[in-house]
Amino acid sequence: MIESLKETFFVGVGVLLAVVLLAANHLTWLIIVLVAAAVVGLALRFALGPQRKLPVNRVRYQRVRLWLRLHPGRGHATSFQLFWRWGRWASFRQSGRVRASLSWRQRLHADEHSIYLGRAQHGRRVRVGLQENVLILAPPRVGKSGFLAKTVLHAPGPVVSGSTRDDIFRLTSGVRSKRGKIAVFNPQQIGSVPSTFAWNPLDGCEVPATAIRRADSLVYATAGEQAGGDDQAWWTSKASSALRSLLLAGASLGVPFSTVATWIQSGDFSVAINFLRQTGHAQFAANLNELMGPAERTSATIRMFMSRCVAFMSDPLLAKAVQPENGNQLDIDEFVSGPNTLYLIGESQGTEAPLAPLHAALTTQIQFRAVQLGSQQKGGRLDPPMLLALDEATQTTPVPLPTWLADGAGKGIPVMTVAHGVSQLRRTYSEHGARAILDTSGVWILLGGISDPQTLEMAEKLSGQVAITERGSDAHARHPVLSAEMVRELPPGFAVVLRGALAPVIVRLPMAWRDRTYKWALRRGEAVAQLAQPGHAVTDWPDELAIEADLEGAA
Repeated sequence: MIESLKETFFVGVGVLLAVVLLAANHLTWLIIVLVAAAVVGLALRFALGPQRKLPVNRVRYQRVRLWLRLHPGRGHATSFQLFWRWGRWASFRQSGRVRASLSWRQRLHADEHSIYLGRAQHGRRVRVGLQENVLILAPPRVGKSGFLAKTVLHAPGPVVSGSTRDDIFRLTSGVRSKRGKIAVFNPQQIGSVPSTFAWNPLDGCEVPATAIRRADSLVYATAGEQAGGDDQAWWTSKASSALRSLLLAGASLGVPFSTVATWIQSGDFSVAINFLRQTGHAQFAANLNELMGPAERTSATIRMFMSRCVAFMSDPLLAKAVQPENGNQLDIDEFVSGPNTLYLIGESQGTEAPLAPLHAALTTQIQFRAVQLGSQQKGGRLDPPMLLALDEATQTTPVPLPTWLADGAGKGIPVMTVAHGVSQLRRTYSEHGARAILDTSGVWILLGGISDPQTLEMAEKLSGQVAITERGSDAHARHPVLSAEMVRELPPGFAVVLRGALAPVIVRLPMAWRDRTYKWALRRGEAVAQLAQPGHAVTDWPDELAIEADLEGAA
């Protein structure tokens, strides 16, 4: 009906112009006006609405419309839907629940309670509230780190950033240091960025509950590809039971973490068992005593799991990361209470990183304290929210995402998870765990270039179907709003956003190096925070203009 009205309007205007010009006897001008009107009419018809018939090449048709900032095609969110469900007004309507401490005037600033995802058709801004978990699926080197850095730049509260490179630190640390404190945990010294603190995994483990939680996070992070199998679950459970006993004994005795690692490697737990018995922790002592029994093969397998948790201790450089000195520790409660930033940087080797267990244990402790402190605030959630921006989460920070995502955002701890595809999630979290991550991530962002068939098939099904007339036929046939090829061949810088029961949206993602705040800091020479480890000065920083040129080229 709408298309018919458009065509009637254009035809009527053309006829009226022709009559006027014929009456004035201007044949030349009549021809010029008719040609111009035909061109303008075709352009307006292309711009004002998608075709009623199925395009010959849907991928090329979509790319042209995206580059022209037009509506991508039938089945995508309309301009009104973008305003009502995705715009500043939509995030403002929910902001009172996200940031109960802010007045309505303060909530007019959208960055205080929402995440900017980019611009859709006709330049309309797209946002989602900080009560949503975001899952980013993208191959390497397509700009996902730039988008993640853009989000970190404007996060209103504390941020934990995990990555395999120092690019997010270089793009955000200067701006973030003006708002709060900067902390870096980079024992491998990737990108010449020094660690500002060390963290002892035994810290607080003299409390049994803390020892249990710490052991679970260390073992969970090392479970790897077989995390969901029944046999694997039994072995990891036994390893966690033994490790929590060692952590409790080590913390209570006041020994360094290297001593606990030595107990694990040697298999001699007599000191820990005797201490636990003397202090009334009979159950913890019994967990260790099982490993001293006649079942040598069972004991060896359990020790193997625990050995993987402390494998990084064999590297003297990494071992220093668990030996804090005076003034070289992270105050977690202070970090959670303000717009502070923690950068966890760890290089991956194969499917995991040597420091993955340590990163996971530290992040788990921060998340636990954030939940506790948030429960005491108005609304029962942390305010301002703490953003967990986990790039390459399955490799560097394998925290228990299926559990955290279930209610984390409702507690003021939204998570932005980055993975290469659904297959990578299944390898680390098992089939059921990956399904839980997908179900509890309210917003999915898929960048072009994805080659995982499972991810592409999932995107095609979830985008829904639309009835389109095929060429050469008057009958309507149902086709997917986004086929697998349309997702895989998205133009550089664009992404498909899927959210709940809403129609899909295609946005042009914002990048940190295009952000005005970052450019301002870059011109002033303050884009990268100057850090100094106690007793160590930072003198050799790369040229910041070269950094921006390198990142622009990578995008």
